[in-house]
Amino acid sequence: MSKLCCFVVPYFGKLPATMPYFLKTCELNVDYNWIIFTDDRTDYPYPLNVQVNYCSFADIVALINDKIGYRIELKNPQKLCDMKPAYGYIFEEYLKDFDYWGYCDLDEYFGDLNHFISLEQLTGFEKIYSLGHMTIFKNNARMRNLFRIGNDFKQVASVASNQLFDEWPRNGVSINYIAEREKIKTYHGKEMFDVKPFKSYFSNVVFDEQIKKWKLEGEKNSVIVWRNGRIYSYYIECGQLRCREHIYVHIQKRKLMVKNDQPVVSNFIIIPNQIFCLSEINNRQIYKALFLSWYKRILHLDEISHFIRAQGLFWSNQLSKFVKKE
Repeated sequence: MSKLCCFVVPYFGKLPATMPYFLKTCELNVDYNWIIFTDDRTDYPYPLNVQVNYCSFADIVALINDKIGYRIELKNPQKLCDMKPAYGYIFEEYLKDFDYWGYCDLDEYFGDLNHFISLEQLTGFEKIYSLGHMTIFKNNARMRNLFRIGNDFKQVASVASNQLFDEWPRNGVSINYIAEREKIKTYHGKEMFDVKPFKSYFSNVVFDEQIKKWKLEGEKNSVIVWRNGRIYSYYIECGQLRCREHIYVHIQKRKLMVKNDQPVVSNFIIIPNQIFCLSEINNRQIYKALFLSWYKRILHLDEISHFIRAQGLFWSNQLSKFVKKE
C-alpha cells in the first residue's frame, strides 16, 4: 500500500537550534513523511515519520551529478535551492512508495496539513503550491521530469549562484514558469503565513501569480501560536483579539532565540526574536506576547540590525575593489 506524501530536505552545516520545534510539527502530521539528508549528527528527537540520512555535501553533489548526467555548478549548499524541483527525479529511489513528493525548508512550522490539503485537492491537481519553502508534486514520470523540459534547468545548473529556480524569478526561468507553459494543473492556495524578513514584527507576504508580484497582506502585528498540531497567527483588530489558522508558517532570514530547553510537548509561541514552550496557552499569554512584539517593533531592532549588516557588506565590497585596483 502506497503512502501519501514525502518531503525531501537536504541540509548541510549546523542544523538550526529550533529543530526540535520543526520536528514536533512534523510528528503530528502522520500522513506525511520527511527525509532529511544532513552531516549534522546532533541527537535530535526525530519522530517516526522523519527519516534522517547522514551523508556529506560531497556525497549529495556526486549523486546529483550522476543522476542528472552532466556537471552541475554546485559549490555550496545554498545552490541546492535550485535543485529542489529535481528532487523527485534525483531521489526517486527514496520516494517510490509515495503518491506525492515535495520539498520544504527547516525554518517553517506546520499546522494540520490534512485540514488544508484534502485528498480531493491532491487527486485534482498535479502540483500543490508554487513557493520554494513548500511545493508538492504528484509522483509520476511527468512531474518527476518536469524540470527537464526545455533548457531552463541546464541554464540554471551552469551558474554557481542561486537562480531561484524553485521560486518566481523575474527572468521567467523556473519550475513555476515551466508548469505554466505546460499547463500543469496547480493549486495556488494562500493558507500559509510567510513572514516578511528584516522587520521587527511579523506580517504576512503573499505572491500574486497573476501579476507575478509579492504583496504585503496588511500591516498586522502578529504572533504565532502552535497548539496541539494546529498553527495560528494572532493579532489585534478593532480592539479585539483575532486569529487565523494556517497550513504552515515560514520564518525566513531570522534567528530565533530558544528561550527554554524543555521538550516540545503540545504548545509553543513565536514572537519576532524568540520561540518558547508553554504547558498551556491562554489569551493572557497571547496578549503578553503581542505586547513584547509591539515593543520590539517600536524600537525597530531588526531594521537597524539589517541596515548595519548591509552597510558593512557594502563597504567591505568597496574596500575589496579598491585593494584590487591598487
